[in-house]
Amino acid sequence: MPDSAICILYEEIKECKEGCIVLCRSTRAANLVKLQLMELSKGRGLLGVEVLGLSSYVAKMAKTIGLEGQIIGSLGREMILSEILSERRAPGFGALPKDVRLTDYVSGFNQAISDMKKSGISAERFKSKAGQDKIKQLLAEVYTRYDERLEKAKAIDNSDLMKKVSIAVGMSNTMTADGARIIAFIPGAEQEMLEELSLFGAAPFTGYCDVAPLYPISGGVIRLSARQGERLSREVARLIKRRHVDTGIGYERMCICIPSSGKYSKMLADALDWAGIPTGEPIWSGLSDHPVGSSIIAFMELVSISGMKLDVFKYCASHYWGMDLETVSSLKGFQKIKGTLMELSKWAKHSSIVSGFSIPDEDILRIHLNELCEWADRISSWVHMNKKSNTWEAHCSNLRKFIDDNYVKLISGELDPASMAIERKAIDDLREIIDKIEEANLLMEDQKSKVDWDTFAYSVSEAIRKTRIMKKAASKLGVAIAEPKDINGLAFDTLVIYEVTESNFPTVRKPKWLLSDEDLIRISKPGGEFCENTRITLERTAFDAAIASCKGQLVLAIPSIGDDERKLNPSVWVADVEDSQRKAGGDYRLVDCPRKIPAALRYADCVTETEQRLYKDDRAYYGENKPFGFEALKTRNVDEGGARLKSATGKVIDESYVWTPSKINGFLKCSLSAVTGILLKMREDEEYEEMVSGKARGNMVHNALKVAIDVLTTMRKERKATKEQAKKAAIEAIERTLSYSESYKYSDASEEIWKLVIAGTKPALVAFIAEEADYIFDESIGFLPRHTEITLPFDGAESTISIDGMEICCKARIDRIDTAEGDVCAIYDYKTGNPLQAKEDIQVEFYAILCKKLLGYKPVVSMYLKIEKGDGKVLTRVAAKRGFIVEEYKDRLVYARKFQPKSMDVSTTSFLPLKEEKYDYWISQYEGKIGNAIRNIRAGKFLEGINPEEHNCGYCQRKNFCWGKRVFSQVDNVESAGE
Repeated sequence: MPDSAICILYEEIKECKEGCIVLCRSTRAANLVKLQLMELSKGRGLLGVEVLGLSSYVAKMAKTIGLEGQIIGSLGREMILSEILSERRAPGFGALPKDVRLTDYVSGFNQAISDMKKSGISAERFKSKAGQDKIKQLLAEVYTRYDERLEKAKAIDNSDLMKKVSIAVGMSNTMTADGARIIAFIPGAEQEMLEELSLFGAAPFTGYCDVAPLYPISGGVIRLSARQGERLSREVARLIKRRHVDTGIGYERMCICIPSSGKYSKMLADALDWAGIPTGEPIWSGLSDHPVGSSIIAFMELVSISGMKLDVFKYCASHYWGMDLETVSSLKGFQKIKGTLMELSKWAKHSSIVSGFSIPDEDILRIHLNELCEWADRISSWVHMNKKSNTWEAHCSNLRKFIDDNYVKLISGELDPASMAIERKAIDDLREIIDKIEEANLLMEDQKSKVDWDTFAYSVSEAIRKTRIMKKAASKLGVAIAEPKDINGLAFDTLVIYEVTESNFPTVRKPKWLLSDEDLIRISKPGGEFCENTRITLERTAFDAAIASCKGQLVLAIPSIGDDERKLNPSVWVADVEDSQRKAGGDYRLVDCPRKIPAALRYADCVTETEQRLYKDDRAYYGENKPFGFEALKTRNVDEGGARLKSATGKVIDESYVWTPSKINGFLKCSLSAVTGILLKMREDEEYEEMVSGKARGNMVHNALKVAIDVLTTMRKERKATKEQAKKAAIEAIERTLSYSESYKYSDASEEIWKLVIAGTKPALVAFIAEEADYIFDESIGFLPRHTEITLPFDGAESTISIDGMEICCKARIDRIDTAEGDVCAIYDYKTGNPLQAKEDIQVEFYAILCKKLLGYKPVVSMYLKIEKGDGKVLTRVAAKRGFIVEEYKDRLVYARKFQPKSMDVSTTSFLPLKEEKYDYWISQYEGKIGNAIRNIRAGKFLEGINPEEHNCGYCQRKNFCWGKRVFSQVDNVESAGE
């Protein structure tokens, strides 16, 4: 007795003496049926048998009877609807609001008309059911006019194709003209589909077995859990490969059942390919993800915004029609203000985008600027050609010429043959899109009417986003990827149901803008009502049929999310499966795959050569029972004297290495965090959930204070204004500098969010400047600002200084230096947050040593000024908490503030008051503190200075593998238990 529908189908096919055509629901289902029929024939083949997806068969018949050239797809439908809807915006019509984009209506109407045609709803019937809703009345009118256009052009909408072809074929028996029998192997086919299939002469297959699963499932049930996304898909690939290796079962006997094809099939195909497993699903890539497609979209975007201010570097780095990437990178490095925005025409003439600092090779810069201007000129001509309104045919001609000039002649010969083939296919797909637009233009009522560039660009961009290119073909002996309805009646040894969560089984219906599923059923069938329970029952039937196809091992894959890897709620049907398996006495187990796996279990999970090689390398350093990861790194580097990090440090840090306060502070705060900045020369972005980044906020504060302090200093020196007048002018300068029109160049937020940030920051800046006006205009103080936002050493000046017996190169940007008679100076650094503790900070001390050694000043104070809106009772200078000051100057600089430190130590005392006679001693102590940090960095001691701290570690990107944090947490837990 055959145990599945596919076996019964095979027996029926063998009885067909005149040949047979098997029609399946989809192309994917047809491929699976064909493979299983071939397997049942044991390689002998099936002569005279053809297995096709329903859409493929309809397309084949349409070609046979001469309808192929009359078919209109989604792109052509969009163009016709766009023309019809554009007429509604002409004077005299008020159906379309001016503030709603036409493309929104085109997209929504396109989907609605396609759904109605698939549901058998004619334009006339929909018009009678549209009611008083103005949008639906407009849709009815547009639907009617669209059908009139098709009838006039004798064209066929793709959604109507099956019905039109079945009528044209006009068969009334169960045999084709050549005697071949047609079998519709489509389980759960709707009555309307069966009626249309009967016109083809197709007889429905009636040998389906009971779809109820048979428990216990012989190979057992596994509930697999892993992190959602790539991790879960790769764990599924691992399990499949292990099943294949352990049992010898072929991959073609395994299937991954997915909720829907669009979201999961590509990810799973990529995961199987990663594990070296053949797949029955081709590996696709979106045309918009390929450089060919993305660069064309970028060009069309450039044409659309060419009259606006833009950052040209985003576009001149595009593939094919852009500039050399090395040239672009060089010019971006020379920019005076990052993110400068100008019109495209100005970029072609502008030469002052570079900074005013000295440039090592001005000839190279001049060459690169000329290249930029030439590129901008060339692209401007293309923009001018495409920008203006034109006919569809002219737009297509211009874009085709752009592709011919910039793409076809520049196909890279350096790529491997496979990549070159994909590249050529991508360009061919672009040409095909343009050809389809030209074909659809023939259906336009006025083919010479002009359309604006944005409408044309939208149609092309949407077509590119919907087009796929095949990166790797499917394998006949690969793992199948299919939906439940595609595998009904088939048989597999191993079945994986992927992401079997409550949102996928049953599916959660997504709302539609114009016509819901309820509307379609109500309109298509007199008295018809949508029943949610019926839909869920049908999905449950397909789910059970999929499980019934499993003859070996069943895997229920459920994803987890978040740092704690919390599992998503499984489908309620999962509990039914698990309970049935347990009650029947079958094997059931849980397999949880966290991101951190002990080394003892790691080798069994290795499915690629790279993973196995890494395992063997790690195993040489520690025993099999020890955990792998950062503990092993600690063992290699700390227990062996840090030899590997010392070696890497020696290659990076030499005599020419430039030391900055931020690098040394990073090391003092947490030596592990400093690895990326010092050794890898990377700047990391820590996530603090701010609306505006810390960098942008810092630029805002420093730029505003520089302008305001310069105004106060200038007016004080000129003696032409009173203190109040100067204060007013400085505050006006702050307001001007904080405006979005001035600060958009470095802001990384919208104007609305920027205003919110300014509202909280501006009062603190104004309050501080009011205090500083009193300070600057008080002649008894004797200090005046000399430098603001100054970078030391100056360009061309000596950059090497001696610190603690070492000659080092250095660089620092100091917020402000005030000077007085006798070459004494006061150094200030602005902070919007709390300064670091003394043990983690050398910044203001580093500034003092630079000023002393490079400028010849004697710093008598070097401290942080915290910019905040206080209660006005304590002045900013009096509240300073970090730095040092010579006590003889405290009356003038910190207003006779009293200092009572518990101890005097450069590593622990936050604010150190110095006696004049001990000045040189304490400066040497600061040099020693800086020198020790530099020596430790040069020695590669990055794993010895980890300082766990609950708040900072919580934001650190290395918290998941830092053993210092783990030890800190363990100690904290022990102390809590002790309490």
